Amino acid sequence: MKYVFLLLLLFSAAFAQDEGLYPDPPPADAAFVRIIQAIPNAESLDIDFGDQDFPALSYAELSDYYIVLQGEYPLKLSQEQMIEVSAGAYYSLVIQGDEDGQKALLIEDPMNDNRAKALLTLYNLSDLESIDMKTADDKEIEIILGVAPGTVASRAVNGIKVSLGAFAAGEKLGSVDDMQLERGAVYSMILLGAQDSSTLVWKLTETVLENE
Repeated sequence: MKYVFLLLLLFSAAFAQDEGLYPDPPPADAAFVRIIQAIPNAESLDIDFGDQDFPALSYAELSDYYIVLQGEYPLKLSQEQMIEVSAGAYYSLVIQGDEDGQKALLIEDPMNDNRAKALLTLYNLSDLESIDMKTADDKEIEIILGVAPGTVASRAVNGIKVSLGAFAAGEKLGSVDDMQLERGAVYSMILLGAQDSSTLVWKLTETVLENE
């Protein structure tokens, strides 16, 4: 019995130490918001939204997702704009415009409901009427088609190694090569700008769980 008691004490101590290794789970009313800086030639922007102070971002940069409690919050750019987010949803808050005036576009992001698959997402934040995602090889296998400006589309795929490109009217605008897609992960391909001056961004979704 004495040995059992000692083992229980050791287990309790180890468990107490382990509790400090992991961040607390998000609250039940948490939404998840990231910022995409889509203003060409703008200085680095600092964005405060909800109770979060997001990192400063230059053009074509985006943050990880941060916890913002559900509700409606003011976003102060060149003028104040009210933005509402709902619990359990993921959002991209896209900062658009120019140096004289800015506005925010709120996009609700797709979520990966199949942990056995990787989720590919394609965002059209350009002025092109429609863009596609295809494999960036000789076969050009179609993955996501017909994404309109200011919208996102997604597709679940197997966890494979692949090169991917963004296309408009059959022309490849940019690519990411030899990407190993992991099951359960979410990947964002984001096209900004115009056809003759486009910028392609590739991002693996990450979430900052601490509500800083």
